[in-house]
Amino acid sequence: MQLLAHEIKHIQTQLTYLRKLEKTKSIQMVEAGEQSTENYMHDDAPQQIAVEEGRVIQSRIDELRAFLHDAIEVPYPVSNKKIQIGHRVTFTINNQNLSIEIVGFPSKDASSHVSIESPIGKAFIGKKVDNHFAIGKNTYHITDIETPTYNM
Repeated sequence: MQLLAHEIKHIQTQLTYLRKLEKTKSIQMVEAGEQSTENYMHDDAPQQIAVEEGRVIQSRIDELRAFLHDAIEVPYPVSNKKIQIGHRVTFTINNQNLSIEIVGFPSKDASSHVSIESPIGKAFIGKKVDNHFAIGKNTYHITDIETPTYNM
């Protein structure tokens, strides 16, 4: 998976946060277990909740580790002649002007970021201004390619 340096740094920051959170949840799980043994009702709901939260956190940690393991750091774009990862692309589709950024790491903000791994991301790569291409019933017309300034 191709990633820009700031995307790799973002993943590493998320991993650090999740590892700290995982330790906190482990402590809460132990405390919930101790409270459960002291409680005459033997209500283990707090411990079950802590275990499930721990599983969710561990799952996300595993996912991010896999992204980093497979990551190939690519240079930031220096030319705007052909679309590549890191470019902001303006295009028209159905008489609407839209703008997206081509990224390596899947983003929650699908309205302004498109992964290079997605079908539409793959379709944009290598295109130039004034190129047209179709995906399904939609025809895309590239109107501008920008090289964003990244805080490095």
